[in-house]
Amino acid sequence: MPTVKILMWNTQHLNNQNVRKPMSEAYEEKLDALTGTLMMLKPEILALFEVGTTGNPNLKLVDDLKGTYELKASLSQEGGLRKSTTLGSMVFVRNDVADQYSEKFELPLGDQAIRATLLLSDNQDNLFAFCHANASYKAAAQVRDDIQLLGTLQEQDGKIKRLVFFGGDLNTEASNAAKSITLNPSKEQMLRCTPGKAGFTHISVRTSLSLAKKLYAEEKKNAYGGVQLSESDYVNYCMGSDVAFGDIAVPSLLDYAYINENCEWDSVCHAAVSVKTLSDEVDTFKSVHHFKPNEVYNTVERIYLGKVLRSDHFPVAYRVTYP
Repeated sequence: MPTVKILMWNTQHLNNQNVRKPMSEAYEEKLDALTGTLMMLKPEILALFEVGTTGNPNLKLVDDLKGTYELKASLSQEGGLRKSTTLGSMVFVRNDVADQYSEKFELPLGDQAIRATLLLSDNQDNLFAFCHANASYKAAAQVRDDIQLLGTLQEQDGKIKRLVFFGGDLNTEASNAAKSITLNPSKEQMLRCTPGKAGFTHISVRTSLSLAKKLYAEEKKNAYGGVQLSESDYVNYCMGSDVAFGDIAVPSLLDYAYINENCEWDSVCHAAVSVKTLSDEVDTFKSVHHFKPNEVYNTVERIYLGKVLRSDHFPVAYRVTYP
């Protein structure tokens, strides 16, 4: 039974660099986080999302990784609802095993679709799929539909193509996503598999101003006879009394996978958050259970492997053993 290590990361606009200008600080820091992770984990497959603002491959990144990883699949701009929102996705394979993987076909990007699912096939026709789901209420449906479509492709030309892995920034809180999805015609189950022990893969940093606006919306919804204050007056009142100025850390689990029931797997996500309280005390959160809803801090920083991370999403790694 072969084993493959897979690393996924929504890098959030790791844009192609202008060769005539110095490398941006954001690109340099993200590349440092990526290369450090690759050296530590040595995954065979690397799937990156938001590596640009369109489907064009990030040529600077291809060049930066060419010594160890080869580009195998990237998001095409053909079709789709709005080409400008396709947000680049790229899948690399480690050089020493690159000849064992290929992109034999593409899933169609329909007229109403925004982002496509990228595919890799190994030399035994097992499928590995990577998705940056549409960031809307349609995300869960897109993931389900793509998985089921891939299931129908399992038997072609007398060969069995088994969908082993489907993962990425699935843009639906894992607890709200389906626990399993049935493949046809095989009836195999793709099981929802969430990474690591932290219980979160994404941190949204919101200002306390947004909290005050949220409180106003709840007050307006629940008040009998309407709210007497305008939103601006209510927010000014809150910020002077009930809500302190600062930042709020909101954890979520958006980066995960569906793995074939016949596989064995484990996963890790080195997610952490460093906060400085309003009294200038520093604390670190490494579990979703450490977060207090609507707690306001002086500062909130995402920490990955001891360094500040320039992305709302943390890298997620899987190790999958499959038939």
